[in-house]
Amino acid sequence: MVSGPSPNVPNDQFLLPLLKAMAAQGKTSVVAASAAASGDNEATDRVAFVGPIRADATMSSNISTVDDLERFSGLVALAFAVREVPETHGHYGFGKGADALFPTPPP
Repeated sequence: MVSGPSPNVPNDQFLLPLLKAMAAQGKTSVVAASAAASGDNEATDRVAFVGPIRADATMSSNISTVDDLERFSGLVALAFAVREVPETHGHYGFGKGADALFPTPPP
């Protein structure tokens, strides 16, 4: 699932409740991703969608996130993260709560 800081339907009204319900069922095959626009709000925009997922214990352990789709590293992280779910979940990118830039590449 991909979203950003200002979607037409606010994240807290649709995507986040949907993801919370999915995560409550256990490990998911979902990767939530977003991109940040450059500028003064980059740090805030980067985690506007994935930040609440990373901050929630249930969602954080059952949904992977990527916060830098505007960069090549974010696209690589997304591809690798999709490959590793549902067995492994992690949080990738530059924003608050990221574990690493991207998952360990497959052999």
